[in-house]
Amino acid sequence: MAEGTGTFMGLAPPLNGEYEQTQQTAATDMVTLTGAASMTGDFVVAQNSTGAELFVLRAASATTVDASVKISPTSTGAIAAGGFAPNGFLVYPSSKAVIAAAYAYDHASSMAGSCEFLIASGGSKAPSYFMGVGCSAGDPGTGTPIANGYFDDSLKVNTFTCDHPFVGLKCMAGSLTFYLLGARATGIT
Repeated sequence: MAEGTGTFMGLAPPLNGEYEQTQQTAATDMVTLTGAASMTGDFVVAQNSTGAELFVLRAASATTVDASVKISPTSTGAIAAGGFAPNGFLVYPSSKAVIAAAYAYDHASSMAGSCEFLIASGGSKAPSYFMGVGCSAGDPGTGTPIANGYFDDSLKVNTFTCDHPFVGLKCMAGSLTFYLLGARATGIT
């Protein structure tokens, strides 16, 4: 998409049109938004032409606020299982990016707050799958999940006899590796 170039007398963002803000001092924050005392409004809202809020950045200090960041994507039509788009949130790193986690939750021991769920799904219509890894209808460069290291299909469960192999989703807890076991859907009745 083309960058906006509009300004008011060359100095300020326009009330109408598009603009780009260029940083002048590398070590200074580009934009700072300071709310009033007991702020109840939102910091940033992106809405469509009918006023429906599609992206909201909130102060989120009250218990009635549903999210600090709320994204309400609009989409019509069917989405193929394992499809790459559309998404509510997408991390798409550059070819040279090194990321510790696409999503991370860090709670300092000195904080009094808590988190009930790391991931939650609500409402009357649950997602079709808990997660998709290297899905066949997704990005063709992804490959199979086993080849990419997400799954380990060499696990053996020796406590009972089973004709179907298990796979394990590798998880890190402290410095130890654990597996969330899964059985392949073929052969399960």
